[in-house]
Amino acid sequence: MQAEDFRVGQWYRNRRGRFQVLDSISDKLHVVYESGEKASLDRQVSARIITNLETEEIARIKEKLPQRLQSDWLGTWNGEDFSLFKYLSFQRGWSAAASGDILAFKRGDCETIEFFVGIMTTVIKGMESYLRETCKCRYLVAVPSSEARNVDGPGETLCSMVAENFKWLDHLPNALWRFKTIAKSSKATDHRPLIQDHMSSILYNGSVKDATEESFVMFDDVITTKATSEASRRLLKQSTDCHSVKGFFLGKTSYR
Repeated sequence: MQAEDFRVGQWYRNRRGRFQVLDSISDKLHVVYESGEKASLDRQVSARIITNLETEEIARIKEKLPQRLQSDWLGTWNGEDFSLFKYLSFQRGWSAAASGDILAFKRGDCETIEFFVGIMTTVIKGMESYLRETCKCRYLVAVPSSEARNVDGPGETLCSMVAENFKWLDHLPNALWRFKTIAKSSKATDHRPLIQDHMSSILYNGSVKDATEESFVMFDDVITTKATSEASRRLLKQSTDCHSVKGFFLGKTSYR
């Protein structure tokens, strides 16, 4: 979280509890806690505390993972994208346990989908204040597969199940709709699809048309070149005028 992210009227959480920003003057925040107690907080220090709390929460997730997955845990942000695990593709011969689980997710294995639903739910709960109150995330969408009209895949299933755990987050089913098949980036030999290739083969089909003061949470199984996710992010912003799009990915391709 950045110091400039604080907004008057919004709620946040530090080590003393939840507080609402009443006023913001220069480097000071005038706040009121849920107990009714008022206080003046340093903007920079408060941002660091909130970030540290989120980091600690994410670190605790790793401790709860099966031992075989702990060495593959990333749990890190890169810009607006958050990746859970490192992913080694089949073509490169994976040694990471998480890669096998992610492949099982791609195949639609029900037990694996439920496993990742649990992890995603825990991750979002760990940064709920940031996503809900700072970013104003309200909608959850899945990035479409490379195949045209391939609806209700594992990504949509996960989004539906995760959204059931959060009253403030609505799943928009098949909001990003692929109407033209393109080559899979992982299997492309001479030309990996570019951002424009994806943008010209995906339509926004969501029920929300105006999200000016709101944001999206976007899910996909693996992030590699970022072409698919960036195209999806641009389409969401262009189609809804949303504030931001936070990407969540089960795996981030590693080339080690």
